[in-house]
Amino acid sequence: MKHILLVLLSGILATVFVACENQQSFKVSGNTIKIGFIGPMSGSDEMWGKSGLLGSQIALQIKPYLMNGDRVELIVEDDRNSPQLAVAALRKLAVTDQVSAVLIMSDSETVLRLKEDAAVYKTPILALNATHPDITNSDYISQLTFNDSIQGTVAALYVIDELLIEHVAVFKDVSQPYSAFLADTFTHTFTEVGGTVELVEFGQGSTAHIDSLERLKDQGITFLYTPLTVEQILGIGLEIRKTSWHPKVMATDGLLSQFILQYDEQIAVVEGMLATDLYTTGVTKTAFGKEIYRIYQKDFKELGTTFTLLGSEGIALLMAAIDRCDNSSDRDCINRSLRKTNDFEGYLGKISIKENGQAERAIFINQIVNNHLMFIVKIY
Repeated sequence: MKHILLVLLSGILATVFVACENQQSFKVSGNTIKIGFIGPMSGSDEMWGKSGLLGSQIALQIKPYLMNGDRVELIVEDDRNSPQLAVAALRKLAVTDQVSAVLIMSDSETVLRLKEDAAVYKTPILALNATHPDITNSDYISQLTFNDSIQGTVAALYVIDELLIEHVAVFKDVSQPYSAFLADTFTHTFTEVGGTVELVEFGQGSTAHIDSLERLKDQGITFLYTPLTVEQILGIGLEIRKTSWHPKVMATDGLLSQFILQYDEQIAVVEGMLATDLYTTGVTKTAFGKEIYRIYQKDFKELGTTFTLLGSEGIALLMAAIDRCDNSSDRDCINRSLRKTNDFEGYLGKISIKENGQAERAIFINQIVNNHLMFIVKIY
């Protein structure tokens, strides 16, 4: 599956980086600044964290120093995608390790729990993978991804305006903030423009989403919006394959990468599905990605995914923000600088972070074909 990353990595990062051999404009200072990296490095979601860390390591191999000559050291903490462990990890990084900033690869539910603690420690956090818009209700947490308000709205408008489907089923796991918010956003947008929705609500551990499939089939539903976990989508996909029913299914960001990392032997289940995502194949990528591609091929054997791209973009963007501060340990300056990121050249285009901590970047609608995210449309 390594070829999947080789397609994606043809243009990961920003030209803000200058390759090490070209860094002649400064002297190494002899100082080290620390950046925290929190993510699930063990447990059921461990491949998220490991894949994201891989991306940060690739980027740091290209640019290990800030423009003032300070070396960057990553301090990695395992939170197992647990809110409680993430809180403890942030406390250690902020107080004991005295990091300048933190990258976190955990999901929305975990990052939402850090809002108060980030303010207490006044430590800037860049959420690499969390898309719930409420995480930026803290002055010290910013997002690298588009948020779910955008993701859900774009998905709904694409279905009704481009696919011309006016009656759909939406799955909502009320126990998951990510699922609930996306389902509500899609439903609100879709019905506002004249569509109708069959809502399938269920709670943690419930199989209602599986039990509802026969009913949806009998109702003539031809489209399913599924902002769910990979395990839940796998269950739906396997059940549908037992029938003669062939509805279109749309999932959300990171679906293909999670299947590659966790359910590679059953990846055929997602073949043909639509997915909103941060990345795609078949469009022009940034020039600096060629260097990332070269470094990955030369020095890294691990499997890479969308999470790898997020890790690479995240560390690059954060270092660019730190470079705009006179003191690379000034957390307040770094936080302000991070939230004044304008037109950072990322994997497939420009990324900006507004003063409210929310990112502005392109969103892609793809179809999963032969284990690739095949480009359909770009919305910015």
